[in-house]
Parts: sequence; C-alpha cells; structure tokens
Amino acid sequence: MHIPDGYLSPQTCVPLWGAMLVIWARASAIVRRTVSSARLPLLAIGAAFSFVIMMFNVPIPGGTTGHAVGGALVTILLGPWAATVAISVALVVQALIFGDGGITAIAANCFTMAVVGTWVAWWVYRAVAGVEAASVRRRVWGAALAAYASLNASALATAVLFGIQPLIARGADGRPQYAPYPLAVAVPAVMIEHLLLFGFVEAVVTALAVRWFAVSEPELLTAVTGERPVRYRRLWIALGVLALLTPIGIWLPSTFGAGAAWGEWGSEELAGLVGFVPRGLARLGSVWNALLPDYAVPGLSGPVGEAVGYVVSAAVGLALVALAAWGVVWLARRAARARAGREDFVARTLARLADTVRQAMAQERTARADGWLQRLDARAKVVGGLALIVSTTLVRGPWPLAALYAATLVAAATSKVPVASALKRVWLTVPLFTGLIVLPATLNLITPGEPVAVLARLGQGATLGPWALPEVITVTREGIAVALLVLARVASAVAIAVLVTATTRWQELLAGLRALKVPSAFVMVAEMTYRYFFVLAGLARSDFLGRRSRTMAQPERPEARGFVAGRAGTLFRHSLELSRQVNLAMVSRGWDGTPRVLGERPLAGRDAVAAALATVLAAGMVISERVFA
Repeated sequence: MHIPDGYLSPQTCVPLWGAMLVIWARASAIVRRTVSSARLPLLAIGAAFSFVIMMFNVPIPGGTTGHAVGGALVTILLGPWAATVAISVALVVQALIFGDGGITAIAANCFTMAVVGTWVAWWVYRAVAGVEAASVRRRVWGAALAAYASLNASALATAVLFGIQPLIARGADGRPQYAPYPLAVAVPAVMIEHLLLFGFVEAVVTALAVRWFAVSEPELLTAVTGERPVRYRRLWIALGVLALLTPIGIWLPSTFGAGAAWGEWGSEELAGLVGFVPRGLARLGSVWNALLPDYAVPGLSGPVGEAVGYVVSAAVGLALVALAAWGVVWLARRAARARAGREDFVARTLARLADTVRQAMAQERTARADGWLQRLDARAKVVGGLALIVSTTLVRGPWPLAALYAATLVAAATSKVPVASALKRVWLTVPLFTGLIVLPATLNLITPGEPVAVLARLGQGATLGPWALPEVITVTREGIAVALLVLARVASAVAIAVLVTATTRWQELLAGLRALKVPSAFVMVAEMTYRYFFVLAGLARSDFLGRRSRTMAQPERPEARGFVAGRAGTLFRHSLELSRQVNLAMVSRGWDGTPRVLGERPLAGRDAVAAALATVLAAGMVISERVFA
C-alpha cells in the first residue's frame, strides 16, 4: 500500500530520505558491478512488472482495496540490491506521473516496499530454496513463502509508520496533524487484510511465475551475474498482455463498490471517517498535481474511456519505468567508466576505439540479417523513411506520433533488430538532449496554463531585466503537453532513422541516397570515409595496445595525454599517405576523376509498393489530423 502526501510528518520523512539516499547509492554501485549486460534488460522488465502489477486493485470486505507489489518475484530474478533499484524506480514514476503515493513520502514507500519487502523476500527464499541447484518444488515453495512474508513485512512497516504519527505530531488542540490512527488501530487494520488475503494473492502469483520460469526459462533463475544471453521477448509480450488487462483493476472495485485502500484516503474521505482533516494533510495533500492522476487520461470518460485511459497509462508507465530503470544503471556505469578513465587515460581511449568498431560490426550483422526491412531496397527505405520523418514535424497531436513510434518497434522486432537496442539508441541520445531544451517550455513563464506544481513564489513586482515575472513560477499542464509533443516528434523521427540505418548496409544506404539526387561526389567520399575508418581505427588500436604492453606503471595524466596527441598526429600522417596510395591505385585502374557509386538496378515491385505505402501513410497522418481536428 502507498503512503500519500500529508500522512507522514517531516520528523518521519526526513530521516527516511536520508536513509534511502544512502541505500540507493549503495544499491546502484552494487548493481553496476554485479548485474551483467546480458541481464540488464531484466532489470527494466522487473521494474515494469512491479509497476503494472500494482495497477490491479482487488476489493476486500469493508469497502477498501489493495494490490500486489511483485517485489518477491523481482528479488528472486535479480537479487535484493537490483530489486531495490527496480521497485524504487516504479514507485517514483507512480508518484510523479500518476499521483499514486506522495512525493514527500517517496522515501517512505521505497523503504517499506523496495527495502523491507525486498530483503525479507530474499532471506526467506534463500532459506527455503537454498542453493541454485534446488528442485523446482523447493523453488516454488520458497517463492510463495517469500512473497507472503515480503508483502506482510512491507504492510507492517507501513502500518507502524502510520501508527506512530499521532505520537510524533499533535496540534495545540490535541489532534494528530498527520495520520490520525494510532498503532492500536493502524496495525490490525492493515495486517488483517494482508495476512488473510493479499499475502496469499502475492504468494500464488509469485509461485506460478517462478514455476513457469523454472520450466520455460531456467536461466533466469540461475546466478544473478550470469552472462548467458536470455530471451526477453516473451517477457515483454507478457508485460504487454498485463497492460491490456489492467482495466480489471478499476472494474473489480467499481463492481463491488470498493473505495480507496486503507490509509490512502483523500481529505474529504478522511474527514468523513474521523470528523476532521489533519493540518499536515491539508497543507501537503495538494503539494503535487500529477500529469495523469489516478491513471486517468483527460478527455476519456465513461466506462470505456476509463478503461482505455487505464491501458494508455499502463503503457506510458511501462515505458517510463523501463527506461528509468535502464537509465539508472547506465548512468552508474557511465560514471564508473569516467572514474576509470580519469585513472587510466590510455585505457579509456583504447576501450572507446574497441567499442566503436564493435558497434559498427554489430550493425553490419544486423543489416545482413534476413529480416523484413532488410529485404527491401535501400532506395525504398530512404524515400519512405524521409517521408515519415517529415510527417513527424507536421503532426500536432500525440496519438499519431505514439502510433508511429509503436510501429517502429514492431518493424524492429520483425526485422531482427534488438528492441532493447533500438530503445537505448533513441532514448539515451537525442530525445534526452531535446528534453533539456524543452524543459523551460513547461514553465508558466513561457507556456501559461493550469499549474501542476509550484516551483517558486517570487511575490509582486519581480522582474528579470526588462521582463516582468509572475508572482508564482509553476509547471503547467499545457507546458508539459508541449514538451511531450516535441519529445514525441524527435523520438519518432530518430526511431525511423535508426531503423533505416540499422537494417541497411552502408554501401546500399549510400546508393539509396542517389534516389534523392544527392551528388555522387558526396556519396563516393562518404563511402570511402566509412571504409577506411576501420583501417585507421585498427592502426590506432595497435598503437595503444603496444603502449599498454610496454608500460608497467600507470602513466601520469599529462604523459598519457601527450601520447594520445602524438598518436593523433601519426594517424593524420597515415591518412595522408593512405589517401595518396588509394588515389594512385584508382588512377592506375583507369579512374578519370568522375565520381562513381554503386550501380543502380530497377526498383522491384514490392519495394515500390513499400515506398508508396510509407509516403501515403505519412501524408494520411497529416491530412487526417487537419480534417478531423
């Protein structure tokens, strides 16, 4: 269960924030060292699973609801430290985007579910299942008991936090200023429903999932640090199915007339229960207005609209949680590489050279695969991709862009392009940089509108040079919509470009550019640049490996930088000599100075149809939006 804003006093929240900052730092460092690259997608899947499973609200007698957490399953698959990161990411996204749990109580919710529940699950599972070679039956029973104990431990920690608030903060009138129920009420009220119902629900779900993993994907239950590649496509499909089923989480409570979970009431509901609104709750209850509060999409009403909005929220949340979980580990590893680079400048340069060559070779293998897009002519892909990219700049609504982006993911999957790699290349490059640019557009300084969160109170008469500033600087809902539209445009355009380049060999892509009447001289130079890049990269790598093999002690940073600068000059001389030799070879073979590129063959029927369909789709997106707006 989530703790909303206003239910915990600052005396409780501040120490928990301090503790969680230390735990998050420790968890990130351990995950960076122990979770291999092969299992990194599992971290994103675990966070996404925890997010979506918490959307299934189950009614219970007494008119309230509750939900599973999925923490035990994530812990079994990832280990306790990685599970702490994954579940924390899910809880943060829930609070910030959907208003599920309070932002002031993020640390408290993470402590109860991502720390207490996670470690209890780990200890119980290891005690019952034992070593990694345990039988399927022991694993299943260990998972069930771990899930039951984990959820109830989290519930007990939450109940205690609720129950101690009347002891910590009371007003001059003697009334509690935050959560009003004492321990004698909070602990039984929370624990009865979890001991008798929700614990068993969590146990059954976790046991069934672990049994399926043990039979179908046993490598997922092996060492957390395993390097063996894992097939994650079926797990992503399963998450998509769960997202489509999330309307059950609103249908069941409405069918049985159940309200909010115990301890998650709003001000009016609590006033009806205890006869007053605690001052802390009145002050902090509206400190943050979520973008999609209660997983509802503006403009979608009625039973069908609410169900569609719930599914849309689930999809948005899955994407955000998965990307955020992946980003946490990526940033941690990047920081570690930066620290290592500061310690060994030569080794960092050598690693970057190797990574560049490795990525180019991986892309070449993908382009040679027998996928759907690989079978199309490069000219068709270039023309169709360019038409779709142009359409992203003209579309003004989020839904066509979301559909287009989803289509690129489907095309990537059918073209044997790793979906995780496509997501990483899109969301860890241009869109994040674009997000920093469009952040000012979310403020009422640029985009007036309905305030979502107050950032600063400047008072009357505030100015910035010749410009008058508003009394309050806020983030507006309209500004967020504008920023998301820009991000969606950039993400869709980059995704299309990534898809075209990933499924087309470099030489064929250059030949395809000729269909757009790109000058042949430019195409020829680009082709030769790409070809001889690998030659120079190999020479540079040999130089750096030779330096490392002859150096026993770590060189000082000025000395290392001097060596790198010297190698750059040597490579420049190599490139000049190589260009002279290539020119002589071309002249000896009859080159007369006229640029030549790969020969063009007639466009096949399916290629012409594919290019035409992409162009029609691009035009249809723009025209239909104008017609039906």
